[in-house]
Amino acid sequence: MYKVYLVDDEKIALDDMCNNLPWSDYSFMVTGRQTSPLQAIKAILADPVDIIFTDIRMPEMNGLEMIEKLRASGCEA
Repeated sequence: MYKVYLVDDEKIALDDMCNNLPWSDYSFMVTGRQTSPLQAIKAILADPVDIIFTDIRMPEMNGLEMIEKLRASGCEA
């Protein structure tokens, strides 16, 4: 199973992605989700994942900036 982390500033979007997609049919397991990119960075660095699905436009930090910060910290997801 591939470990997946979901990041979106809209809780309803996170709930929809988490509950309405057949993750296990594709060998994916959602191991975390977060509405805050800063909190997501902390969680992903503490418990690395294989794949990150993120919103691009978020008020705190956009998804591309979040991925850059993770990469700079050694994350390879």
